[in-house]
Amino acid sequence: RLNRCGFLVVDHFLEERCYSKSCGSSCAAESPLIAHAGAAQIPLRAAKLGHTDKLWSSSAVRGDEMTWLSPPEGRGLADRAEHRVKKGLRSQTPSMQPDPQQPSGTGTSEFDLLSAQLRTAYAPASAPEDEMDGSKELDVLLTRLSLLREELNDVFGFRSTRTSMMLARYPGGGARYARHRDAIPNRDDGKENRRLTLVYYLNPSWVPEHEGCLRAYFPAEVGALVPGAAPVSREAEGGEWALNVEPRLDRLVVFASEWLEHE
Repeated sequence: RLNRCGFLVVDHFLEERCYSKSCGSSCAAESPLIAHAGAAQIPLRAAKLGHTDKLWSSSAVRGDEMTWLSPPEGRGLADRAEHRVKKGLRSQTPSMQPDPQQPSGTGTSEFDLLSAQLRTAYAPASAPEDEMDGSKELDVLLTRLSLLREELNDVFGFRSTRTSMMLARYPGGGARYARHRDAIPNRDDGKENRRLTLVYYLNPSWVPEHEGCLRAYFPAEVGALVPGAAPVSREAEGGEWALNVEPRLDRLVVFASEWLEHE
């Protein structure tokens, strides 16, 4: 489907595709929560737009918080990630529901409360400062994304040499990233353009009332091939199609960076 319409949604990516066979179903089911616990420990900053010498910001265009990540390196990456998954969630991990004793009406979202609980549970008091950055937990995800890049290289013959990894969070309150493409159009600086975008969701408590869906736009001839997509306007024959993708835990979305517009 990715080759046919440039768009693919994979549910239960870590649980079923990556760890169920090697780690067992019970441990594999916890792998997205382990990755979320690692992500919750990493500091983020307000996102900016533009290139290195001309950076600017506008919450109306892009309202997320983010940081760039380094792909995991070294030998035995898959083995290390599997070892971490097999250790499972620690006994002091809180319930996946917000603490009812937390004060309400302070502007703190359910996602914030849950992230704070997981951050506390995964930061042993005796751990050195450089071991409390969540890298081992988040590598449960990053390792598999790196391996997936190699797999896609083999299947599509990309021969890609670079991977950019970013951790982002949309804090709610209407925060968004306005409609855009992820690759630079008509690039003429001699550098390779981004070919594929992968979006992985770490939202353990998401419900439809939270909104925040990814909306992808397709030409009519492509949209007709995408399950769930529909014409943006029923009145304009041959017009573009769109699909809303819910940001559910352990969902991976893969799409063509150069032509697919999304928000």
